[in-house]
Amino acid sequence: MFNGDLFSSMEDNDVFPEGFHFIPGCLDAPAQNSLMSDVVRLLENAPLFQQRMPRSGAPLSVQTSNAGEFGWVTDREKGYRYEINHPITDQPWPAIPDQLLALWSKMTCESSLPNQCLVNYYDQDARLGLHQDLDLVVAQALNQCVVRQP
Repeated sequence: MFNGDLFSSMEDNDVFPEGFHFIPGCLDAPAQNSLMSDVVRLLENAPLFQQRMPRSGAPLSVQTSNAGEFGWVTDREKGYRYEINHPITDQPWPAIPDQLLALWSKMTCESSLPNQCLVNYYDQDARLGLHQDLDLVVAQALNQCVVRQP
């Protein structure tokens, strides 16, 4: 398991984009390990899978899974969308871990809990280029909670 701070290489004086909040010490190492264990258990029921780009069918370099009522998926045939079942297991997505929901409540000003949680796994070959998700219609602004395992 992971040993250390999620953002230990970050400095308090690093410059972050507008809207990004860096909160060192928010989760100590035991809390980070506990949250990571919750995510690993989630992946036992909803394993990581390879998504594909709409139209081209090219694989995304990141592997993904989801939790909650809906999961974000994409493939060549149907494009970007939200589905109620995992595309490989055809089972409903597992619940969002309670610890992550508690973190959401503590760190956001949202009056309701999220109904979807995207899990991205970046191995050493994965990449995320500059992009905008303009194909998705979103009713309200999305807030994100980032959990990273080095």
